[in-house]
Amino acid sequence: MIKGTTEGTVKKIFDLQQFSENFSKRSIVVETEDKYNNEVCIDFINAQIQLLDSIKEGDAVKVYCDVFSRPSAKDPNRYFTNVKGWRIEQGQTTAETDDYIPPQTQNVELDDGLPF
Repeated sequence: MIKGTTEGTVKKIFDLQQFSENFSKRSIVVETEDKYNNEVCIDFINAQIQLLDSIKEGDAVKVYCDVFSRPSAKDPNRYFTNVKGWRIEQGQTTAETDDYIPPQTQNVELDDGLPF
C-alpha cells in the first residue's frame, strides 16, 4: 500500500453508494495542477464518508489517501487499483499563485471500525 496526499480543486462529488448494510462509499474527483492525468477519483468508505459533509465542488482541498491494488476474482492477471481517502482538509487558493493554503482548523480522524 502506498500512502500519500494530493492537492487540488474538487471537480465532482458523487452520490453515496450503499452496497450492503456494512459497506458504503462516496467518491470525489480532485483536479490537480499536473499537466497530464490531472484528475484523481478518491473513494471515502463507511465512517470516512462524513468527512465530505462540508466539502463542495470548487473547494481547494488536500486529501490524505492510501493507494492499493488487488487482483480480480475472475481473472488473476487483471488488477484493480483503488485510492481510499481517510482525511481531507479544506483550504483556499491564492489568485496570483494557485498555491494551496492549509486551513487553520483542527483535523479530525475517524475510526473506521477495522481492527488494524
